[in-house]
Amino acid sequence: MLWQFFVGRFLQTFALIGGVLTIADWMRFGATGLRPGHIVFWSAAAGAVSASITTYRVRHRGCAR
Repeated sequence: MLWQFFVGRFLQTFALIGGVLTIADWMRFGATGLRPGHIVFWSAAAGAVSASITTYRVRHRGCAR
């Protein structure tokens, strides 16, 4: 189902971007300077964009698998 594909891609991208932003914040500000709100917001935004693009392509070109 398309919504399952969307959720899967969203969570995959959310985890990837969240990890990258966590490491970047940790390296830049140290352990006490982590900004969880910033990390969650940008991870969710990137996940939504990535999942939207992927599901759009699947709808218009057929199944990607």
